[in-house]
Amino acid sequence: MKKLVVTAVAVVLMATGLVFASGGNASAQCAPSQYAGCFRTVTDVTATRRVPKGTRATICVQITVVGSNATPAGDVVVTVRKRRSNLTITRTLDYFGGKMCIVTRKLTKKGRYTVTANYRSPSGSVFYNSLGKARFKVTPRNG
Repeated sequence: MKKLVVTAVAVVLMATGLVFASGGNASAQCAPSQYAGCFRTVTDVTATRRVPKGTRATICVQITVVGSNATPAGDVVVTVRKRRSNLTITRTLDYFGGKMCIVTRKLTKKGRYTVTANYRSPSGSVFYNSLGKARFKVTPRNG
């Protein structure tokens, strides 16, 4: 009986506008928590497999959303490192969807290189961050 009276009083107060309920805006950061409203992304990196010494490598990056056709936005940090060397090239790109390609400076050191592309979603985004890698080799120039 007590619950019925309290409920009736609450209904009357709400109906007359003396009491109201409100809620705030909800937001969530997808990384690193497992928030249910977030989407996993995949960073796909491709690079020219063999690059003649003294020429440039072409590196392409595309971010896709798993199970969705949504278009993520954010930053992509592309890092090129020569194996067993201190040579590192880093570029930060604004990403707004699609396939983006960059061209390195002329590479003059022979050997194996690793490309890492790190997608970073903006604060408050519904997309998880992701990382992709590729490799290429700078070879002696023929002729």
